[in-house]
Amino acid sequence: MILRLPARLPVLVALAVIALLALPAGAARADIFTVTGVHLDATGDSVTAARDQAMAEGQVQAVQKLWERLVAPEARALIPPLSASDLSNYYIRNLRVSGEQTSSNRYIADLTVQFRADQIRQFLRSNNIPYAETQSRPALVLPIYGAEGSAVLWAGDNPWLTAWQQYDSQNDLVPVAAPLGDLEDLTAVDVGRAAAGDLESLSAMAQRYNAGDVLVTRAALSGDPAAGNAALQVTTMRYPNAQGPAETTSDSLTQQPNEDLTALLARAVAGVSARLQDNWLAQNQLHYDQQAQLQTLVPVNSLAELVEIQRRLGQVAAVRSYYTLSVTRTSAKIGLVYYGDPMQLQRALSQVDLALEQVGLPSPGNPGWQLRLTRAALQIDSAPLGGNGQLETLPPSQAAPGTDGQTAPGTVPQTAPGSAPGTAPATPSDSTQGSTVRPLTDASGKPVTVPVTQ
Repeated sequence: MILRLPARLPVLVALAVIALLALPAGAARADIFTVTGVHLDATGDSVTAARDQAMAEGQVQAVQKLWERLVAPEARALIPPLSASDLSNYYIRNLRVSGEQTSSNRYIADLTVQFRADQIRQFLRSNNIPYAETQSRPALVLPIYGAEGSAVLWAGDNPWLTAWQQYDSQNDLVPVAAPLGDLEDLTAVDVGRAAAGDLESLSAMAQRYNAGDVLVTRAALSGDPAAGNAALQVTTMRYPNAQGPAETTSDSLTQQPNEDLTALLARAVAGVSARLQDNWLAQNQLHYDQQAQLQTLVPVNSLAELVEIQRRLGQVAAVRSYYTLSVTRTSAKIGLVYYGDPMQLQRALSQVDLALEQVGLPSPGNPGWQLRLTRAALQIDSAPLGGNGQLETLPPSQAAPGTDGQTAPGTVPQTAPGSAPGTAPATPSDSTQGSTVRPLTDASGKPVTVPVTQ
């Protein structure tokens, strides 16, 4: 990227533009293209043969877990299969192995697979598979254990809470946060208020854990786990954004052979989480061959606030690109090119504390949509917008094709916009996806001239 900053551009604006390009994009957000906890266990003629077989099987298992994370259940059957060779040559960036155990002919380990995000996106889009990669705010879970009248949340033994605390969902599209159960939690909510759905208490807990939805989930055990005849009844009330009305679901689980109580509860946790993930997928899967655009009015109090809004836009997968049309002391006009429909865009923006609202019909002074920061308590400078001059930019380079210039199996080679039907759209590379360099050109890739007016 080359920036031409005219000499008359105020130093304040120039520094802010440089800061915009230097800001990290979503450094704290998890990597949804990394799959952890793939258990390997294989035997062969030798430990080397067993290891090779385990690694090949593990990579295939990992990509299946990735499809379960990104693609809705009804679309997974449409995904062309990928071999272990395809995966290792084109789609996998890194492999990490832990807990290795070996014998003369057996290999056991746990595998973590980091996939190439750009290649995975290209593969899915080339095969017209809708998918989601917008990660929601964490869902806070309040696990109540026991039947009514003897239920516990914090006091006494609560293996249901322990099961949720041990569950790893960091890289899921809907991460689940289990409470610490410390003094502040005990003060904010007790078992009675949680079970009754006291919205004030739930909202306080959601705010503490920076959560969106709150799940009040009750597990009632019957039978004897030691005797192998236990059953678990799980009732979950989901409060969207810690508000009512609640959405209630129920699950019944029967203890399986050689399954202890800990494993039974872990299976129940995975089931509740899977339903949560599938619901999010259904609402947020995008057809990436469908694009739209809209213009927004962005009220701002300082140049740093505008920079922060643009930084957050760069974190949203549903936003293909954005461009600044004009800037005044109190507002800016920003155009968005996005995938999906306006409701999906609003939902995706809300995950990074940006509110997109329709504010009437478009008019010469009002594009009809307003974009603003929400919720986050931002510590940003209050330097006013202003000055004369223009910011002229050259378009960023296109994302590179497949590894070493090759086209990955199962994909259509990348082509420029406007090419023959059936070709895959160019997608951002790993190095640019989620960054803040995209807004410096318009939707067609042409340089944008941004007037800064008094």
